[in-house]
Amino acid sequence: MTGRFEARILLPATGHDDPIWPAFWMMGNGTYWPNGSEIDVMELSSGWSTDLEPHIYGSYHFGPSYPDICFASGTVYP
Repeated sequence: MTGRFEARILLPATGHDDPIWPAFWMMGNGTYWPNGSEIDVMELSSGWSTDLEPHIYGSYHFGPSYPDICFASGTVYP
């Protein structure tokens, strides 16, 4: 199955250690997380980085069960 998605996302102004987590993501159908996979097209967070400054993340999460095994691969954009 193939498909296409498109989004226009306006992110709020954020600063040091803001408690905000806007995201645009997709999950697999018909199973539990992370077995069905999750694609984080865009997540904005300042709580995950060591400098507590806002960063944009793009990630792919997958694995057979949580919390035992959950793998991730992605990119961070400061």
